[in-house]
Amino acid sequence: MGLRVLVAPDSYKGTLTAEEAAQAIARGLMAELRGSSIDLLPLGDGGDGTVDALGTALDGEFREVTVTDPLGKPVCARFAVLPSGTALLEMATASGLTLVPPSQLDPFEATTFGTGEMLLEAGRSSGDIVMGIGGSATVDGGVGMARAMGARFLAADGREITGGPRDYPGISLVDFGEVTRWKRGKRLRVMSDVDNPLCGPRGAARVFGPQKGAREEDIPLLDSSLRHLGRVLSTASGRRVQDIPGAGAAGGMGAMLVGMLDAELLPGSSLALDLVDFRGRLDEVDLVVTGEGRLDSQTSGGKLPLEVARRSRAAGVLVAVLPGYLDFRSGEAMPREFDYVLPCFGGPAPGGAPPVEEAREALIFAARELARTVLCDERRFDGGNKP
Repeated sequence: MGLRVLVAPDSYKGTLTAEEAAQAIARGLMAELRGSSIDLLPLGDGGDGTVDALGTALDGEFREVTVTDPLGKPVCARFAVLPSGTALLEMATASGLTLVPPSQLDPFEATTFGTGEMLLEAGRSSGDIVMGIGGSATVDGGVGMARAMGARFLAADGREITGGPRDYPGISLVDFGEVTRWKRGKRLRVMSDVDNPLCGPRGAARVFGPQKGAREEDIPLLDSSLRHLGRVLSTASGRRVQDIPGAGAAGGMGAMLVGMLDAELLPGSSLALDLVDFRGRLDEVDLVVTGEGRLDSQTSGGKLPLEVARRSRAAGVLVAVLPGYLDFRSGEAMPREFDYVLPCFGGPAPGGAPPVEEAREALIFAARELARTVLCDERRFDGGNKP
C-alpha cells in the first residue's frame, strides 16, 4: 500500500530535536511502508528549536548575533529571516534555561538583556517579527530586555534603578525612550501557550519561578516585585498589562512585550502552523504523524501535536501521535483527536530524559509499529478520507 505521509513532530524535550525526531519516525515508517512517499515537516511552537525547525521548513536565512546570556556572559544567538521578510526569533537562544547550569540558576540575577539585543538586531532586518518565548531562565519581568532596547527604570528622585527584582519596589517611573521610536511600523507576534497573569497564585513567580531556581521562600518577594512592576508598567503604557492572559509567560516577559512593544500574544502552536501553511500541505496527504516528549493533560491546553491533529482531522486526514510517554492521571481523558496513539516508552515520564540514542531507537520502533498497524487497517485508507 503506497501512502502519502506527512511527518510533523515537535521536539522531544531533552533528547531529540524536531528534525531528529522527524528523521527517526521516517526511518521507522520507510522500513514497513514500502512504496509510500514520506515528507518531513519538523515543527516548534516557541520553545527551544523553534527557529531551526520553522526556519528550515520555510527556507529562511539564518543569522547569528552575539548577545548577553542570562548570567551576563556573551552567547551566540540565532534567528531566521523568512522569504516573506518576517524575522523569526526564539527567546531561549538568548535567555534560555539551557544556557545556565542548574547550580547557577538565580531568579534574582538572571536577565533577559540578551533577548532585547536580539530584538534590536532582528529589527534592522524586518518590521514583522515573530518571537517564541518558551524555555526562558528568567523571572525579571522583561526588564532586562527593555533596558537593552533603551528603556530606563527610575526612582521617585530620578535615579535610574539598574538592579534585578529585589530592587523593583523602588521603581516609580518607566521611560521608554528610544523604544517608542523603534517600534513604529513594526509588528511583533509572540508565540506563547500559557495564559498565566503576571502575579498571584497563577503568576510568573509562583508557577514558573521554581524551575528557574526560585526557592519557596523567594516566591513572595518575586511576586510582590512583579506586582509593583506591573502597576508601574500599566501607568506608563495605559494598559492594565498585569491582568492580560499570558502576561506571566517567560517570567513576566509577556507583560513587558505587551506594555512596551504592543506585542500580540498568540497561541504558539496555531501561529507555527499558520506560518508553514499546514492546511495547504494536507491536500495530498493520507496520514499525518506527529509527536512530542510527553502526551499528558497539558496537551489539551493547545500544545502543538493536538493542534496538528485538529487541523488534520478537519481536512479529513488520519493522524497518529508517537509521544515519548503517556502521562494521564486517573480521571484525565486522552484527547480524542488522534486516530493512533503509540507511546515510545511505557508508564509516566521519569524525572530525567532518556539518552538520545535510546530515545531515537524507541521512536524508530514505535514508527514501525504504527506502520504495521496502518497496514492492518488498510480499509481506513481506501478511497481516501477527505470529505
